[in-house]
This record gives sequence, C-alpha cells and structure tokens, in this order.
Amino acid sequence: RSVGKRLKSALIWVVASAVVCGLVLGILYALIGKVDFTVRHLSSSVQAFPNPNQFGAFTSGQPCIAPLTRQCSANTAPPNSQTTWTMRATFPEYVVALATIVGSVLFTIFGGVGIACLPLSLIFSFVRRPKAVITRSQYIKEATELGKKAKELKKAAEALHQEERSGNKGRKWRKNVKAVEKELLLLENDMNALEEMYPQGEKAEATWAFTVLAYIGKLIFGIVG
Repeated sequence: RSVGKRLKSALIWVVASAVVCGLVLGILYALIGKVDFTVRHLSSSVQAFPNPNQFGAFTSGQPCIAPLTRQCSANTAPPNSQTTWTMRATFPEYVVALATIVGSVLFTIFGGVGIACLPLSLIFSFVRRPKAVITRSQYIKEATELGKKAKELKKAAEALHQEERSGNKGRKWRKNVKAVEKELLLLENDMNALEEMYPQGEKAEATWAFTVLAYIGKLIFGIVG
C-alpha cells in the first residue's frame, strides 16, 4: 500500500483508540472520580488568658486546660463525631491514581510470574544445552534442513505480503501472520543452537569453552534464584 493509505489507517486506529479510552475514563470519572476522607469533627470552649505568662503553665505533662489532664477534644470526642468527607478529585489526579492501581495489579502478577520463571528458564536452558560439538557432516545436514525451512517461510511471508497488498487482511490472515512469526522465531533458535554445537573460526575451541561456562553459569544463577 502507499504511504498515504498507511498513514490514514494508522491515524484512524489512533483516533478510535483515543476516543474509546477517553469515553471509558470520562464515564468512570463521572461515576467514581471522588475521594473519601475519614475526618472527626472537634469543638472546644475558649478560655481567656489575661496574663501572657499563663501560657507557661502548659507543659508535656499538662498540655490541656485543667482539669482535663492529658486529655483534649480529640480524646473526649464522642463516636458520632467521626464522618466521611467526600470531594471531587481533579481529572489528572484521577488518571494518575487509576493508572497506579492498574499498574500495581499488573506488576504484581507479571512480576511474580517473571521472578518464578526466570530461574526455571535458566535451569532448563542448562538441561537442554548442547552436550558436545557435532561433526562437519552433521552440521552441513542440519544447515541444509534449516535452509529449506527458511525458503518455505520466505514463500509464506511473500504470499502474506501479496494478500496484504490486495487488502485481504481478515482474521485468517492475522492468524497466518502469527504462525509465520512463531516459525521464524523457532528457526532463529535452531540456527543459534546449531552455531553453538559447531563453532567455527580460528578460536573454535575457545568459543566452545565459553559456551560450556555460560551454561554452567546459567545453572548456578538458576539454583541461586
């Protein structure tokens, strides 16, 4: 597609997303965009101090007017003096508070999953490590198979590109795109694994030694984690 059509499509999606988010935030702000404060209504009498020196009579042991030693209105107020003060929050404060709540929940979930999965991933990486260097004939055989897979993925990607140009971007097209992306990721992982099992160049032995040490380090960090 032309650049203009792409910009138009992107602009439509951005505007539609902004309108939907704005409506959701606006409706929620109108319904629950308030802040509740628990307060206590206090009142006390007033006593005149004709002599300024009388203020010196107040100490840490006698902070209130006698005879209520160590007791002020906050201590002697009845239970029904406590009430809830409700006020409307500003829209920026509301958005920040909402984002903080949602972000905290998501961080708790994904952070916990990540903390648990990272050590397991390191340990499984050590378990599935290449055990030894393969021969040249094995490398050529595996590389040939990966090359065939790469050609098949290239053809599939070109076919999807043609469908995109023709405007046929339905649910099936998106499903096929995800499948090709998944196969491409697996192909890249296979390529990296093959390169590890058959290091090349003048420092092939040193490369293999560093590979072994790296997997041992993953095992140690996985156990510690």
